[in-house]
Amino acid sequence: MSDHNLPAAIVPKPEEKTASKKRKFTPADVSSTPPLDSRYFSGFYSPNVATELFQKLDREIHYLPRDDPLLLYRSQFHAEKIPLPRDKAFYGHVDAAGHFPAYRYEKKSQTRVPPVQPWTPTLQSIVTDLLTGWRPNHCVVNQYHDGSDYITYHCDKDWDICPGSPVLTVSFGEARVFLLDTIAHLQKIKKRIPHEKTPPLRFTLEHGSLFELGWDTNHAYK
Repeated sequence: MSDHNLPAAIVPKPEEKTASKKRKFTPADVSSTPPLDSRYFSGFYSPNVATELFQKLDREIHYLPRDDPLLLYRSQFHAEKIPLPRDKAFYGHVDAAGHFPAYRYEKKSQTRVPPVQPWTPTLQSIVTDLLTGWRPNHCVVNQYHDGSDYITYHCDKDWDICPGSPVLTVSFGEARVFLLDTIAHLQKIKKRIPHEKTPPLRFTLEHGSLFELGWDTNHAYK
């Protein structure tokens, strides 16, 4: 899972909201059908609007250094923690007292989390457009400079996400390939257990698209 991941909090059901004119609620033609409770929307933003938002985000977002101690991760190929192969920033709802929604990425006992910056004007605008049944209150912005930047198979931890809520991914810029594979299948590969080889589900996240990763999908796929 990649790009702008937005853990969310509960608000009224989708049918109680009026769709924005920018939205296109017909799932796009993709090489795979989104599984379980997930959906993919191509053209959530028109090309012109998507480009305008992308340019504004490029000016507004401040990324943490890749070697920030809170961002280092342990790869299966390295004994020590190494820098992330992408740029990362954290934004969300920050109240007057400076309190913000914490999201633990590594383990449940984690006591230190990266600081969350208040919504930028453009992020706040995007969050408003995403009010289709869930109100995002936390955002992870991932920036991939080129094909060598990436994110590995993973599940978003649900310790700090409202039960049943989705993770929303809005993509801007060059299209990126987004893969989903079942946790059971990946575990068999890792443990070298004989199994029937099946290709992962494959999606191309286009400029201005939205991928809604459902709660059930997040618990069955990586």
